[in-house]
Amino acid sequence: MELRRLDNGEVFRRVDAGSPVLDLVAAPDGQWLAYASNTTNLVRYRPSTGIVDASLPTERPYDLAASADGSRLAVTTLTGGGFMVDTATWASTARI
Repeated sequence: MELRRLDNGEVFRRVDAGSPVLDLVAAPDGQWLAYASNTTNLVRYRPSTGIVDASLPTERPYDLAASADGSRLAVTTLTGGGFMVDTATWASTARI
C-alpha cells in the first residue's frame, strides 16, 4: 500500500499490508490509519512513525468507519456481523 501526499501526490511511505487491503480509514486528525486485509486482522498504523502499533483479529473485515472525533471505529464483516473499537485501546467495545 502506498501513502501519498495530498498536495502533490508524492509517495511518502510504503506499507506492507501482507495481503490486499480490503478497506482503509483515517482518523480525522491523521494520527492513525486503520486497515483491514485478507489476513483477517484490523490494523492500526501510525503514518508519522511508520509503525503498526496494534492489531485485532476479526471475522473477514469488510467496511470501516471512524467517528467524527476519531475515538471509535465501526467495523462490519463479510459474515454480516460488526463491532465497535475504542481507538485508544484498540479493543472491541460492543457488537453491532
